[in-house]
Amino acid sequence: MPVGHPLVGDATEDTVLREAGIERARAVVVVVASDADNVFITMSARLLAERVPIVARAEDAASIPKLVRAGASRVVSPHVLGGGRVAQAVLRPAVLDFIEVATRSEHLDLQIEEVPVAAGSGLDGRTIEVTGVRADIGLILVAVKKKNGHMLFNPPDSAALAAGDTLIVLGKRQQLDRADRLARNAHA
Repeated sequence: MPVGHPLVGDATEDTVLREAGIERARAVVVVVASDADNVFITMSARLLAERVPIVARAEDAASIPKLVRAGASRVVSPHVLGGGRVAQAVLRPAVLDFIEVATRSEHLDLQIEEVPVAAGSGLDGRTIEVTGVRADIGLILVAVKKKNGHMLFNPPDSAALAAGDTLIVLGKRQQLDRADRLARNAHA
């Protein structure tokens, strides 16, 4: 089904998920009103598409582990997130301000992005220092999420990057675009 063409149907039915093109999906987002339906849809989607990332919403915190067991890659709970934001506003207001500035797409001066490292790219097999991500491009390298899931915060310049790693970087749009091109394109 081409992007932009709505499909009306019951997502708890496998035929509807197939008609929507779940086999070709890059991700599935499950956000219906009922946690029970979200669990069921997540389980069905996982059975139909083993490797696709599934992000599901949980109204009740008790549903979070059920959604994970059903196959959700990530579970988002608006109540938990909202409560955390309220607590941050009281306990660490400057940190919250920074996070809001860095994560809003309309704030063009400073953004935080993920930069995936492609095999054979200008980042693959090189140290952070050699890539110039910090010194030449001028990005703030917050962390590197290694292919195995380990998160390396404020990595040293001597840390080696590899295909499958993801850089978490902070900078201006132009800098982010340069890093993205470096992470995708072959060594020069």
